[in-house]
Amino acid sequence: MHVSELVHRIDEGWGTFRAAVTARRGGLDQRTPAGWRYRDLIAHVLGSEGETARRLAIFRIDGVQLEPFFAADELSAESVARYSRLSVGGLLDELDRTHQALLGEVRGLSEAQLRQNRSWAEAVVARATFRHYAEHAGEWSSAGSAG
Repeated sequence: MHVSELVHRIDEGWGTFRAAVTARRGGLDQRTPAGWRYRDLIAHVLGSEGETARRLAIFRIDGVQLEPFFAADELSAESVARYSRLSVGGLLDELDRTHQALLGEVRGLSEAQLRQNRSWAEAVVARATFRHYAEHAGEWSSAGSAG
């Protein structure tokens, strides 16, 4: 895969995910079928994308493939706690800013970096973006729309 193709895959998944978030904007304190509050699910995605942007920046600059600071469950709990006090508008602004930062890091990768070490960067990005959005798609679609 090329960097432009990876960005395209991210954009496709993001469009669907972000549209679902927008449709549910008035009901973010309601629970998903899996038991999350929708705003917690957003914080979870936000934390994952932020951590991925940090790891990609280090890889892009120094070639070092860092493991995440936290295991997935710990990162989710930390992200939910960190963003719990934000207003809905503040949470969504932070989501969009973090997503743009991640896209900037992906676009900053060279083609060689993207393929380095069995495409480590590509796999990390896929897990944090389009595969991650798809993993949670049922939680957004099965709940219908809220005001």
